[in-house]
Amino acid sequence: MPPSKNKKITKKAPKRRVKTTRPRSKKTTQNQKSTFRFILKWGFLAGFWGLIFVAIAIAWLSYDLPDIKSAVKFDDKRPTIIVLAANGDELARYGDMQSLPIKLEAISPYLKNAVIAIEDHRFYQHFGIDPVGLARAMVTNFQAGRIVQGGSTITQQLAKNLFLTPQRTLTRKAKEALLALYLENRYTKDEIFAAYLNRVYLGAGTYGVEAAANNYFKKSAAELDLVESAIIAGLLKAPSRYAPSNDPELTKKRTTVVLKAMLNAGYISEEQANNEIIIPDVAKNTKRSYGGRYFADWVMEEMRSYVENTKQDLIVQTTLNPEYQSYLNRQINLTLDDLSENRDAQQGAGIIMSHDGAVYALVGGRDYSESQFNRATQAKRQPGSAFKPIIYLTMMQNGYDPTDTILDMPVQIEEYRPTNFKDKYRGEMSLQKAMALSTNTVAVMALHHIGIPAVKDTALQLGITERLNYDLSLALGTSETDLMNLTSVYAIFAHGGRSEER
Repeated sequence: MPPSKNKKITKKAPKRRVKTTRPRSKKTTQNQKSTFRFILKWGFLAGFWGLIFVAIAIAWLSYDLPDIKSAVKFDDKRPTIIVLAANGDELARYGDMQSLPIKLEAISPYLKNAVIAIEDHRFYQHFGIDPVGLARAMVTNFQAGRIVQGGSTITQQLAKNLFLTPQRTLTRKAKEALLALYLENRYTKDEIFAAYLNRVYLGAGTYGVEAAANNYFKKSAAELDLVESAIIAGLLKAPSRYAPSNDPELTKKRTTVVLKAMLNAGYISEEQANNEIIIPDVAKNTKRSYGGRYFADWVMEEMRSYVENTKQDLIVQTTLNPEYQSYLNRQINLTLDDLSENRDAQQGAGIIMSHDGAVYALVGGRDYSESQFNRATQAKRQPGSAFKPIIYLTMMQNGYDPTDTILDMPVQIEEYRPTNFKDKYRGEMSLQKAMALSTNTVAVMALHHIGIPAVKDTALQLGITERLNYDLSLALGTSETDLMNLTSVYAIFAHGGRSEER
């Protein structure tokens, strides 16, 4: 039968599948709990031993840390010693040019802002160590493949300047960080900033912004304008390299960088940052290039016997003659050029001395910038035949006359057998001629006759204090002495046997 029209047909809904989860077994739950306990246990142990390690590391680093109680005192300034040539020109400057500390509020706002912007723009936000700045520096250095940016804060730099050496080691950096935390805990931000500005090195022997402002611009740090402030702030990266007295163009580039940093920090307007930069006419270093730095170093050594433990600034007038110094420099270089190819001569030394012992010129090496070792005063060399006049002087002092004769011939005294140049012998000759011809055999026989003790005593009277060989080779100058002592001996000869204080 056909369905009734009134019959309602409904479609059955599909059976709904219910996803069931299998209940976890006891074993699975126990494993998860065991893993959690394992992680908790070893995490706790790792944190515990980590804290112990950090504590030990801090204790070890703190063991030889200096006392920071005098961190912002300024009584350890070294005196400035200026060495002048005979005509008054400056040869060298030693020590610190450091003015009395200037209060922070007295320093030009331009300078304070310039230093903050270029060195540590988060100075007033961090706690002595800036994790943000450190991370940024690490990323920048990684991208550059070398160290192009430092992460040290102003507080860290102050800690390094006050207490630590400039060597780049992890230990030094760790100590620097600890000291920075100590400083931040002990002093206010303004005290730290003031100490930094009064202690930082700014080239040309100057320490502190007040000394730098006086040195470069002949004014106080309170009077510096925007460009002058940017110049001084730019020196912090490399004082000698960016000094306006050395390379104005390089100074200009660095000043531009500082002004851009000040703009980015909101300290100056775009118009101020883009204004034309005119580097002030800073006088060049008055020190002329006489090559007298070896001489100046020797003067500083000699000064110890005249001035001890002084805290006063000194000006030392010397006997150096600039014309003689320039002449000696040229002669040393010409001689080395002639000898370098055949004899591989790389270094030389020379002294020009007056009859009364005044040193007019001194060269201790070919190039002071490459080697500061002073071969005129520090190097010990065998004088060779230059020692022979001391032998003959001893004979004159013991009654011999320059006209007395001695036989020049092959000689052997015990096992010692000296020879002349090219084995040439001239027979009987006077002592005067033997010295003029620098005859080896005669000098040895004279020493053998007069006695080694007598010759050593004469050498000591002439100022040769080194220990001399006690054998006949002494006659040929085999005992070492320095060029200064040997030159002094000849000055005494030229001065009629009289010695003057150098």
